[in-house]
Amino acid sequence: MSAYNIVHTTAACSRCGTAVPASVQFKFGDTSQCNYAVGDAVRWGGNDNGKPTSGLVAVDGVAALSCGACGKAEERDFYVWIDNNKIVRVAESDGTIDFIREGKTYVTVREH
Repeated sequence: MSAYNIVHTTAACSRCGTAVPASVQFKFGDTSQCNYAVGDAVRWGGNDNGKPTSGLVAVDGVAALSCGACGKAEERDFYVWIDNNKIVRVAESDGTIDFIREGKTYVTVREH
C-alpha cells in the first residue's frame, strides 16, 4: 500500500491464540499516515481516499503480525468498519467483499 492510515488493535495468533498487537493499514479518509483506534473519527481534508459518509463502509486492511508467545509471523487481511465516519470495528477478512471487483479499497455497505 502506498499512502495509508493505521488503526491499532489486537488479533489472535493463528497458531496459539495469543492476543498480539495489530497495526492494520487501510486507505480511507486523509491517507497521511494517520493513527487511529476503534472509536476514532476518520480525518478528511488532505490526501483523501473516498468521501465522508454517514453510511456503513467496509475498508480493505492488512497487517503484519508477530506473536511473542510462539514466534509465528504472518500477514493477514482485515476489514476496517466505519459507520457515520467513525471506526467502529476491525475484523479479520472472511473474503466476502471483493475489493478488486469493486475497483477501490472501500465499499459502502449501507447508506443511512
